[in-house]
Amino acid sequence: MATDGSDLRHALEELLSGGSTGAPLRPEIAASWQRSMSFDLHPDRFEVAFDSEPDPDDRLVRAARPVLDSLVEDLDSIKMSLVLSDRHGNILDRLVGDRPLLARLDRIMLAPGFRYDEGQVGTNAIGTALEQRAPSIVIGSEHFADALTQMACAAAPIVDPATGSVVGAIDLTCPVDGSHSLMLSMAKRSARDIEQRLVNGNSAADRFLLACFLRARRGTRGAVVAINGQAMYTNAPAVKLLRGLDRVVLWELVSAALFDSPQAQLELPVPSGRSSVVAC
Repeated sequence: MATDGSDLRHALEELLSGGSTGAPLRPEIAASWQRSMSFDLHPDRFEVAFDSEPDPDDRLVRAARPVLDSLVEDLDSIKMSLVLSDRHGNILDRLVGDRPLLARLDRIMLAPGFRYDEGQVGTNAIGTALEQRAPSIVIGSEHFADALTQMACAAAPIVDPATGSVVGAIDLTCPVDGSHSLMLSMAKRSARDIEQRLVNGNSAADRFLLACFLRARRGTRGAVVAINGQAMYTNAPAVKLLRGLDRVVLWELVSAALFDSPQAQLELPVPSGRSSVVAC
């Protein structure tokens, strides 16, 4: 899937020196290398920031753990690790059964608490998937950092179905000689399974509310809010409209407006002392 490793490193050297590369480079990797250079990163300098110990009760961790546990059984016979990150590239969880691989991951600090976004370590499947909001596979010398060129990784972003925003990424990492074409499809399937569990983790009332929200969101480009006494789902235009307006306050306004009518016009307070009339 990748060009010869020595050709790729030579191509990266040419880019760093201000030239152009004649190597057949995948557009995804070329764009990521350019971003890595814009962060003033250098291939021979590898520093991974430690953010903080992840919260084991994090909503994403709770939704992902059963998926990871199930998948690790399928990968038990091969040298493959599973890594979960949040939307910033902070590693939340890691499952790996092979001790030599575990040691290699520790050496490159691909471990809970460390941050693997592109701005920190350059081109890598986790950071690149989060940056482009699309699945990514990075093999060997396609990595920006020299320290990562012996590894292969495939990652897919995890999207919260309620908001449409990326909340993290699921990644498979292994040595280059253990990589295979199914890594990316496994990452994408796992991301979809985690997204489904994010929905199923809500109460029945919230799931019904979410279904209504998703249906309404497909039919409009304007602001859409679905709200009940416990939850609220918003699309991007609604986030801008409701900035600073608390869910509890909004629910009180909406429930009062709809107390004796199935539909109503509601005047909402919005920033700068202005107001906006919306349909309920």
